[in-house]
Amino acid sequence: MVGYDPDSQCSSLSTGEIATAGSASGFVTRAMISPFDVLKIRFQLQIEQLSSKNPQSKYHGLWQAFWMILQEESPRAFWKGHVPAQLLSITYGAVQFVSFELLTKLMHHATSYDARDFSVHFVCGGVSACAATVTVQPLDTLRTRLAAQGEPKRCISAGQNTEIALFLSENFLSIVVGEDRKHNQADKIVIQVADEMKLTFRNHDLLSDKAFFVQNVRHAVICMYQGEGLRAFYKGLTPTTIAVIPYAGFQFSFYNLLKKLYDWIVPNEEMKKGNVKNFVCGSCAGVLSKTLTYPFDLFKKRLQVGGFEQARASFGQVRTYTGLLDCAQQVARDEGARGFFKGLSPSLLKAAFATGFTFFWYELFCSLLVTLKDPGASKKQKG
Repeated sequence: MVGYDPDSQCSSLSTGEIATAGSASGFVTRAMISPFDVLKIRFQLQIEQLSSKNPQSKYHGLWQAFWMILQEESPRAFWKGHVPAQLLSITYGAVQFVSFELLTKLMHHATSYDARDFSVHFVCGGVSACAATVTVQPLDTLRTRLAAQGEPKRCISAGQNTEIALFLSENFLSIVVGEDRKHNQADKIVIQVADEMKLTFRNHDLLSDKAFFVQNVRHAVICMYQGEGLRAFYKGLTPTTIAVIPYAGFQFSFYNLLKKLYDWIVPNEEMKKGNVKNFVCGSCAGVLSKTLTYPFDLFKKRLQVGGFEQARASFGQVRTYTGLLDCAQQVARDEGARGFFKGLSPSLLKAAFATGFTFFWYELFCSLLVTLKDPGASKKQKG
């Protein structure tokens, strides 16, 4: 049972055990659904219409995008950003499920509400997800940037570019023709040309920290912190928070409701006890929740790659947004109503598998932990 239930044996689990089950569930699920996440992010960040009729559109369908990424970037591209994504999932799962179990237990004992009510699951699910989101937002931003970029992977900071330009401008002729001609007229002309090239590079933003391709998590952290500061790790937090409260609230409440509906529809008692029910109900809850809150997820991804435009230049047009409202206005103006739902197909596939497997693995791990604590518990329940 997800959430506090006085009649469930899982209510005997400690906070540490709940955190373990939540983290394990997040870890296994993330490894399984990473390719869908990469496809979803690529679709969300594409400005051009997702249509084969648009010659400027890099991606226009699930299979087309899948094969293009496979051919251009190798199978490993589908697990880009997997390290921060796994850290995100493990941490998020632990914080969310621990918070949810504690909040539903508190509601059950401190108020007149039943912890199993739809409204209780909605409120507690939203609050617990909000706490988890704030905790893992830096990891989510890292994951998005790593998954969003193409090839090649390189990072030259503004300081490094400046040093290279200065070195070439001051030492070019010395290297080519020797130190003795360093101060002649030809050398001065070359220095002047190199300085002008450096100024041109700067004016075209090529010496900006925005123009980098990150190589790994450590590299991404350094580049983001040096180029954009600590706030870069929390880009997109506003739409994320706005979206995650109803999204997670619907996830938990729909899951609880659908399980009751499943028990009513399916007459076979053996099928009711199986883990298949948890996966099916979780998948349906994920699809319903994602559809209702999807535009905010798109806004979040667009804002998270702000300051990262040059790394995405090969994918097509790029946009700069000043905030949530500006992002919504630009999407509506340039891409129309359908622009708010770019990437919905892979997102729904991901939501179905992610939510289904998250609840499936969480309930399974909780049952295993109960069995390990009390080997005779399952036999007593059957008897």
